Amino acid sequence: IELVTPDQLQQRRSDALKSFAENQLVDFISAKDSDETVQRVRLPAQRGFGFSSHVLWEQYTVPADAAGWIYSVVGVVDKLPIATSISDMCVAGVPLIYVNEAFCTLTGYSKAEVLGRNCRFLQGPETELSAVKEIVRSIRTHTEC
Repeated sequence: IELVTPDQLQQRRSDALKSFAENQLVDFISAKDSDETVQRVRLPAQRGFGFSSHVLWEQYTVPADAAGWIYSVVGVVDKLPIATSISDMCVAGVPLIYVNEAFCTLTGYSKAEVLGRNCRFLQGPETELSAVKEIVRSIRTHTEC
């Protein structure tokens, strides 16, 4: 039996979450059967939809057919150390409907400052336009950049 301190346990937890976010989450979300899998996951009562709904943009109405997916993803990535944002491509202006704390730490903006805005506000004079063009192309063609 290996004895670990609370700090070591917390570090292991953080390392595991980071590994999950970097190596498996994107593949899972991109998988064709992820929606079906998410619908089968039983969340504890304290982590159900009520948990996640308060972290979304307050003026956003979650589409019924996407609710399970959105709330499940938010519940998973909310405390991850990887900056994460979700936009709704079906809403005019493509507003950010969710960002996690890591996103706020990375950008220096609070959730209140970013939710409901298009992510273009993050572009500044040093933004590489060729990189933006590549990202836009990737989104439009549903391919990796």
